[in-house]
Amino acid sequence: MDASSGRTDTLAGGGGSGSEDGASSSGKFLFPSDAFASGDSVYVLDAGNRGVRRVSLSGGAVTTVAGAGGGSYDSGGYADGAAASARFMPAGGLLVDGSDVLVADAGNACVRRVRDGMVSTIAGTGAFGARDGGVASARLALPTGIERLGAGEWLVVDGGASTLRRLSANDAPPPDEGPGDGGGARGCGCGSGGGTAMLALLALLGLGRALRRR
Repeated sequence: MDASSGRTDTLAGGGGSGSEDGASSSGKFLFPSDAFASGDSVYVLDAGNRGVRRVSLSGGAVTTVAGAGGGSYDSGGYADGAAASARFMPAGGLLVDGSDVLVADAGNACVRRVRDGMVSTIAGTGAFGARDGGVASARLALPTGIERLGAGEWLVVDGGASTLRRLSANDAPPPDEGPGDGGGARGCGCGSGGGTAMLALLALLGLGRALRRR
């Protein structure tokens, strides 16, 4: 949207819902819930496709940055590792911080990081709760947003616990490690069959926020 004229134009998508990458006119999304502009790109949290997408501001081309659950509301899950095979549940918010993309993964009750083609969990055990502590013990209830506080510190909006949480990089694991077994399926209190209901809940929490730019 052009603030001076009030004109609104479609940058990408608009040809129906889906998970296809491609040019502006052919790239598709499924319930995008947040976006963050950084440099010449817009990073989109594609909640329905359980992943992170990138839109080029110069041409509108859409590419998938992370997530292997495209094409279905119920195709999510939990898996760290290579971005192309990583899995997310419906997520509430994302933030671009330098070269990292941080995702508030509401359905998995954790915060994920995309760095150098790898996805890792940097906060939350996968069990819903409201417990403070280090990365291996702290619990989140329904993280719905994330913002940068300063170098190595972030604010996490924990909607399920009705709290604001502070995450410090000093307690975060290396990019190729996460809590517990470091990847694969784990109990998170939210089965894949509840995907549509989870999307509805995220919508009620007002997660379709305005585009932000750093």
